[in-house]
Amino acid sequence: MQAFFHTVDHRTNYRDRQVTSDASLQSDILSCHFFTYEFFLAYVQRAYDAMIKLRGKAWEATGVSIPGVSHFEGLWPFKFTKIQYLAFAQGFYIPEKLLHGPWTKDKASLLYVLVSYNGEIDWEGSMAGEAAKMGMQQAITEGNEHAVAALAVLLGVPKAITNNTLRHAVIHCGCNTNIIRHLLFNAQILAGEASTTLDLYDPALWAWAEVNGYKGEMLKDMLKRADAFDLEFYFEDNADWSKIVSFPYGGSKFDARTAFNDVVRELLMNLYRNYGRKITRRRAATTGQRVIEDDAIDN
Repeated sequence: MQAFFHTVDHRTNYRDRQVTSDASLQSDILSCHFFTYEFFLAYVQRAYDAMIKLRGKAWEATGVSIPGVSHFEGLWPFKFTKIQYLAFAQGFYIPEKLLHGPWTKDKASLLYVLVSYNGEIDWEGSMAGEAAKMGMQQAITEGNEHAVAALAVLLGVPKAITNNTLRHAVIHCGCNTNIIRHLLFNAQILAGEASTTLDLYDPALWAWAEVNGYKGEMLKDMLKRADAFDLEFYFEDNADWSKIVSFPYGGSKFDARTAFNDVVRELLMNLYRNYGRKITRRRAATTGQRVIEDDAIDN
């Protein structure tokens, strides 16, 4: 509570509140052995109780509810990312212990939540990046979609989803459509900006697709769409979306359920260029007017 909740003045307007969150301290705490998903949910409950107490009885008459632990049921980011009083610091690191398998439900859930709150990988100061690459291979093999969804973002931002990753998922692990969905959706976002290690017309992938019927045709369609930055997250007709793990971002500025257009693509690219930091749009200040920032991650 001291390192997270109490580092933010929850009594003031969101944009004006004082924040003293220490990303380094929070990263150290997250890496501790005791910090499990169960422990995290206990913290959410404690922080919720503190918010109720902070607001006082005057709020009871307003009928405005405060989101709590129940918002994590089902792990839908559009619900639990509304809980802003948890006070994660900008630039906090996800611990290495969560970046590799073997994957349990609770371990993958905690990783998914931390990625949804914009946790980062310490690529330069640790071996976390290599752990994440290994963890992705394990997550694909084990078919853990929450782990794949989270790692696909962490590896997609630095363009670390490679043809080896795709070949492993397609050729060696049966081409699970939901797993491929996360890999290709993330890989396409910054793929066209500069050199990339990903070739969406890789001969090995297309050779597999040629001899694998319907699943092969679906793969070819997904590869073509991703190459054109046209692969929407939800693309199958009459699918049961409750069985598909969401893209781990639930901000109001972008929703994976939204149909692709130029604005949505630009928002996604901005999100990835600035991952872990505030995405801002500044307007030049005139006399008596301060610079205005639009926070596209938290709002």
